[in-house]
Amino acid sequence: MMMSTGKAEIRADFIKRLFAVAVSVGFASTVSKMEWITEQSLPTTEEINELIVLSMALMATFLSWDGYLASINRKPLNDTPRFWIDIVLVFVYMLLLLTASSNWLWLPLLCLVFTLYVIWDVLSIRLHYSKFVSEETGATVPENGAEFRVRLPTVGKVYLYPFIGRKEYKAGPLISLMWAGYFFGMLYISAHFPSLSGNSWMCFFAMAGLMLYRDDKHHCYSTLKRLSVIFFVLAVLSTILYINQVNQTFI
Repeated sequence: MMMSTGKAEIRADFIKRLFAVAVSVGFASTVSKMEWITEQSLPTTEEINELIVLSMALMATFLSWDGYLASINRKPLNDTPRFWIDIVLVFVYMLLLLTASSNWLWLPLLCLVFTLYVIWDVLSIRLHYSKFVSEETGATVPENGAEFRVRLPTVGKVYLYPFIGRKEYKAGPLISLMWAGYFFGMLYISAHFPSLSGNSWMCFFAMAGLMLYRDDKHHCYSTLKRLSVIFFVLAVLSTILYINQVNQTFI
């Protein structure tokens, strides 16, 4: 067990160092290529949009890091799959920062990030099941790293029970899954408004989704409130993009 704990600490330390390097490289490389900085002039409209995307990418990166540190303290990286997912996530964040000038790539990358969150949660449930069980259930599950795996039907309960309002399990994995649906919903909406898929409105609503996701993680909305917030925000986004598209048609 001591060896497993030592390995988890080494892996966590490696991810922290890799994260710092990736953010530094991604941010510095993107900023250094901005002409309005090198030429000491006011930014153009395109450069302002790039700054907005870069701000969103930084928000996604730093908010995720705050939650990640708390998560690995409770669920150490004793297993290899989650360790490799963390490495992939770090490079996805770096790519998100490096491609701030792209009008279309950042949203698929955010969807990939949330997909990896969900996979990470599923693996965490299988390895650290007792961390997701509320104290009132009185669960006694062994915490012995890779030697113990709960079965997938049990993993499903960790998602299903909080969804229907039962308190046996903590809602963290469900929250990540439902907010992943929000960003995939944004991706679906952007496909119906291709000419507006990279505009500032999309980025602002991505920022709103990231902040609401973290607020949900902190306050744990009810399923009804979470669904209502997600569908309402997506409906507002669809309405704004539709109005913008109509205005472009008539101009």
